[in-house]
Amino acid sequence: MTIRPDVSIYVLVQWFVAVGSVLSITMATKFNFNFRLPPGVLNMRANQIRPIIFTATFATQLILLFYVFSAVRQEDLIVTQTRAVSGGSGFHGCDDIHLLINIPFKDLSRNLTTTLKSLFFYRTTRLHFHYIVDQERTGYMLRTLYKTWNVPGVNCSTYYNTEFLELMKSPATRIPRLMYIDWNVIFLSDPAEIWSQFNNFAPGQAVGVVGLSYRPEDMNTNLLLLDMNYVMELNLQDVLDKIGLGSDNYDITDHNSKLHTTITSLSTTNPDALFLLPCNYNLDFTNSSMDCYLQMGNMLSFQSPESFGNDPWLNIDYHQSFRNQYFSLLDYDGNLFRHKIIGCGINIARPEKIVKLFRNGELDCSVFFMRETMILRTHTYFIGNIPTEKDSPPIEITLSLQSTFDRFYQMLERIATYWTGPISVAVYATDTQVQLIPAMFEMSQILKNRNNVAVHVGFVEREVGQYPFNHMRNIAMEEVNTTYLYIGEIDFLYKPTLYEELKDIVQWFVTSGGGMEMKALVVPAYEVNRLNVSYIPSTKAELIRLWDNEDLHLFHFWDFPQGHLPSNYTKIMLEDQPYPIIWEKGYEPYVVLLNKALPDFPLRFSGQGHDKIAFIHILVLMGYEYWVLPDCWMVHTPHWPSPSRAAWLEDVNYNQCVYAVAWKFFKDLEAKYGTANSKLFQ
Repeated sequence: MTIRPDVSIYVLVQWFVAVGSVLSITMATKFNFNFRLPPGVLNMRANQIRPIIFTATFATQLILLFYVFSAVRQEDLIVTQTRAVSGGSGFHGCDDIHLLINIPFKDLSRNLTTTLKSLFFYRTTRLHFHYIVDQERTGYMLRTLYKTWNVPGVNCSTYYNTEFLELMKSPATRIPRLMYIDWNVIFLSDPAEIWSQFNNFAPGQAVGVVGLSYRPEDMNTNLLLLDMNYVMELNLQDVLDKIGLGSDNYDITDHNSKLHTTITSLSTTNPDALFLLPCNYNLDFTNSSMDCYLQMGNMLSFQSPESFGNDPWLNIDYHQSFRNQYFSLLDYDGNLFRHKIIGCGINIARPEKIVKLFRNGELDCSVFFMRETMILRTHTYFIGNIPTEKDSPPIEITLSLQSTFDRFYQMLERIATYWTGPISVAVYATDTQVQLIPAMFEMSQILKNRNNVAVHVGFVEREVGQYPFNHMRNIAMEEVNTTYLYIGEIDFLYKPTLYEELKDIVQWFVTSGGGMEMKALVVPAYEVNRLNVSYIPSTKAELIRLWDNEDLHLFHFWDFPQGHLPSNYTKIMLEDQPYPIIWEKGYEPYVVLLNKALPDFPLRFSGQGHDKIAFIHILVLMGYEYWVLPDCWMVHTPHWPSPSRAAWLEDVNYNQCVYAVAWKFFKDLEAKYGTANSKLFQ
């Protein structure tokens, strides 16, 4: 047993008190000091004060010894409780805890994240999550979240409809024990303590349920312990149906009431199959008594944050305590769980850091290469949906966007008024910021009524300074399932009829223009001289008038014109049919592509500089042709320069690193494609 540090400190204090007392008594005896007190107070000699010193010293030592032994006893109790949790005959501290959760529709995953954070915060062992999902997209979303979250010692499996039940029917594939939890709970302690209750099951007991008694009003079913061997042996099919394992007609609206009815019915028809768990294992705001609240809870069930104030049993202290725990978990940076040490031989993966890149002397650009291996925690389809390929017409175009949270909040609704087609947007946000997204959709009549806008969240990596443009582009592009995609930007507004016109142009290329294979259709980009864009030209005549009045320029006209000059804006004003152009160094247009075998945006370009150029260059090396669409356009909306933009323009070291990274990138392309493009950025 190891004594806690605070106990050791008090032992040390006691030792100093004892030594000091002995020295004081010795000095008083040897030198026979007269202790002169202030006038009016009795003067004492050494032989008079010695008994007082002895008494005070003895009392102090007794108090300290009492504290020490109390603390040691408390430590023994903690160790005993820990051993009871982790060392029982049926559970060892490093065994997997298997959790079963039903996600009947995708949007519930937003609440689920809070549940996961609470589990990751308190757990001391491995966790394996088993999800029953309503559709493949929900399963994909959950698997992506777990894969990119990359929390050590955590696994995720998803099953559609009755697939999980089929596994449970065979002893060879059956998971012997499961902890079923609802999607709207948060844990307040280590789930291993609840899991250890399996050790107390008697033979034949199949279901552990929380409650004060077997009366219906005293039980709740947000938490169940399932001994699957006995569940299958006793053929408790009704329980499995209500959990959602064995029925195609799972209904979230009355799920809790039906499951509760089934469990309470079981207490009458087969009470020996039930095991009663302590009521404080699941504090439910609908049917728990104050006796449960007076104990330390292990799990808290809620329907919404507002429900914290609706329980008549709940006084203000408990109300505030539960709210604090809930909102603390909401705001907690989930990335921190990647580095939490929990033991059990679980290794924490740390990214390999490339220390130096040498070019023209010694230049430290290691952070750029670290970004190349960085994986953003990603919650795809955080809100909204976009059509799949099988649900789309043969020619459908999805606008692919990426954004910081502030620009996303400002621009998405405006973009949705101009672009009526599907939108896949990846937003870079913190755990706190994402809480505003559902409310943003709810308050917007435009977004609320759209069924073809999907928001994917890439959670902020605090250790990486610059905004990861290409990580976010890849997230948005990866979720496009339609036949074609249009790679745009959040800072632009689009010609009001652009969506329909692009579909017509693509149709023309497919039927009369030799197809869309290896073609990139360029949508010309413009910028204005005003702070605010009062309107987007709806006709070519309006566009030409603004251009002639120099109210409109090609994008980045003042600082990087070569990014769009190859599109030939003089020709754009004269032509009305698509025309091919020759790629030039530095070209970075916004393009419409066939969504087939596309490369990723290179991840080492994180922040401003060559992020789009590199992608466009890869397309050139793959053999893509570029066709400009003169009657299409997008207009940039001015905004305050981003930190990445400021670094690109003002930070010499950052600028040099971007060019150093580009130099190495094109050397890699030369090795892959056998071309001599490595000198482009020398």
